Amino acid sequence: MITATFRATGKERRRAMMWRTHAATGLAAGSGLLAVLPIDGVADQLSFVAACAGAALVPDWDHRSSSVTVMWGPLSRAVHRVVRVLFRGHRGGTHDWLVAPPLFAGLAWLASLHPVSTGVAVAIAVGATLRALAFVIPGDNERYWLANLVVSAVVGYASARYAAYPWWLPLAFGLGVLVHIVGDAVTKTAVPRPFSWIDGRDRGDNYDGGPLTTGAWYESRVIFPALLVVTAIGLYAGVPPIANAVSAVISLAGG
Repeated sequence: MITATFRATGKERRRAMMWRTHAATGLAAGSGLLAVLPIDGVADQLSFVAACAGAALVPDWDHRSSSVTVMWGPLSRAVHRVVRVLFRGHRGGTHDWLVAPPLFAGLAWLASLHPVSTGVAVAIAVGATLRALAFVIPGDNERYWLANLVVSAVVGYASARYAAYPWWLPLAFGLGVLVHIVGDAVTKTAVPRPFSWIDGRDRGDNYDGGPLTTGAWYESRVIFPALLVVTAIGLYAGVPPIANAVSAVISLAGG
């Protein structure tokens, strides 16, 4: 079927946990900056946070079963094949902290110059986030690549057509990519040293790994929930209508 879902192996399901965590780090980082960034309007503020979450998944376009690779079926897989060659495999150039954040921020800036490319950039962020966080969304439609593509395209079109100029888009992509790399850097497999991936991958190219293991129990039971709490606090502190709504609910509950 054209909308067949991606069937993950046990190892890939453990990796999927990390992809959820990457999305959550993007949410937490984006929401944490809302209080200090001059982003006007709830729609733009929430779009910025969502874009950070999606961008935090983009570096894994170099992995064959990542959320961003499988989100749009053959279309996103075609991009994966190009990315894997250009950036020398998984955790190659897309995980270089000196190269990847400014590179993706620059591409997002170029995208922000035209409504069509802006819509594409937003759609990528939405599609990756939907796929990574599918387990918390009711139903299964977001797991099907065609449904994901349609939803992402609609949101991307609406953003390009009706939203204000997204000056924050490069910041969202740069920040999302950076927190992804930081997240991988604290795992045992680590990330490459700057530019070491250009001539191929050799033993010793990576930094020393951190203490965390991808897919360990504490990732889903401690780290992921903690990131969601940080996100909620950031939204409460940075988006006044959300703070007002929460205060109103608390007042009603208190009588």
